[in-house]
Amino acid sequence: MSALASIVLGLGLGAGVFADAQVPAPAPVFGALEAPSIVDRAGERAAPPLSLGEVLASVDRHPRIDAARKGVDAADGAALAARGHFDLRWRTGGYLRPVSYYVHGRLDTQLEQATPLWGVRLIAGYGLGQGNIPTYYGERETLSAGEVRAGLVVPLWRDGPIDRGRAGIRRAALDREIALLDRDRETIALIKDATHRYWEWVAAGLRRAVADEQLELAKARSAQLHARASRGEIPPVDATDNDRARLRREATAIKARQELRQAAIGLRLHLRDHEGEPLEIDESRLPPAIPLDERVLPGELRAMIDEALARRPDLHALVALRAQHLLDRRLARNQRAPAIDVGAMVLRDFGRGPASLAPTELQVSLAVDVPIQARQARGKVREAEAKAAATAAKARLLRDTIAAEVERALVAVLATHEQAMVAGEAVEVARALAEAERRRFDLGDTTLLFVNLREQQVAEAALAEIDARLAYQRALAELEATTASSLGDPPR
Repeated sequence: MSALASIVLGLGLGAGVFADAQVPAPAPVFGALEAPSIVDRAGERAAPPLSLGEVLASVDRHPRIDAARKGVDAADGAALAARGHFDLRWRTGGYLRPVSYYVHGRLDTQLEQATPLWGVRLIAGYGLGQGNIPTYYGERETLSAGEVRAGLVVPLWRDGPIDRGRAGIRRAALDREIALLDRDRETIALIKDATHRYWEWVAAGLRRAVADEQLELAKARSAQLHARASRGEIPPVDATDNDRARLRREATAIKARQELRQAAIGLRLHLRDHEGEPLEIDESRLPPAIPLDERVLPGELRAMIDEALARRPDLHALVALRAQHLLDRRLARNQRAPAIDVGAMVLRDFGRGPASLAPTELQVSLAVDVPIQARQARGKVREAEAKAAATAAKARLLRDTIAAEVERALVAVLATHEQAMVAGEAVEVARALAEAERRRFDLGDTTLLFVNLREQQVAEAALAEIDARLAYQRALAELEATTASSLGDPPR
């Protein structure tokens, strides 16, 4: 039983009335928002209080984070698929004309390697043509050991500065960056949610302690009043009136225990073991108080806004998304240009056969492909430009929103801190009034009704301070989420 219990016991019946009652030694007072010491029934200290750091350490094992990591894995898979544009390709084929005036056959196999260097393609191949090949198909004929060729194709305009392969790799890299930012955004949201659930659990434990103390006081007073009524010292109605107060406080205590259990269920979703499974939370691990620190006071608004703009993953995700749109625009602009491909190939035959096939050959080629209307490319350009402009507008709005969010969060922190300080002073005032009422009762200048009223006011003041400190911790969590300070150093 806390010092509040001792004070209210004295308020209820005066100094001499409870001379035969055994009053427990006082525990920390509710004015400091402290619960009774956490000890087991044998008097030995139980498990240490559950800390917020312990809860936040398990956030990384939450299924939502696991799902976000899978999003990164999916982006890695897409990046691997995009690099497939530059896979080495092997093509082979041939034909045979066994029934014909010109009985002959041809086998061709070729390796082709696309490169990210200006879209250059490297080609190496082998061909073997044998039989009675018509003169008008003379290029199909080779010496007995076949023909080896090697060369390259260089795009001069379309697919030169950029092509679908290189754009796909860059887009996949940006997709992975966005997936990482989504994971960071999920982490921030989870940390804020876990922090809220933790302090709500602590506050529910403190409220239950207040309710239990009030109920214990009413029960102790009820026993004493009924004893006095049976001896004829007080009217029986006084004992009956106290029973009414006891039953009301018992209902309040039941509700407080229910709310504590519900808060523990909410917190359990964020407190997980190494396998990612929810952990049961023992009420004996309730912390003794809700702290009221000043780690962000008085606070520098401009510095916090700059920090938020540098850290916020949702803003960086918009920047990456706009980079994708600009990449699409650049590719579309290139695709509406003519394709002018210049090639060079060196060929050499080996083996026996006509002497005309023996010399080394150099073959140069030129291919031109001009899109007359290029509606697809022009439409893609307009689409990408519109999306990039829309994303830029969203980013501007988000920057303004972030600045407003940081300012609102800082105002809330400062205001709730002041409110908590005032609530603490209110507890001290309520306790002083309760002590004064007790002295008046000892002198016979007041009634039990006013003593009970002062007792209730002390409890209400303690509950108000609990709510004020909870609001302060929630405001802190909101400020940390708004500035993304839980992510560590901002990206460079």
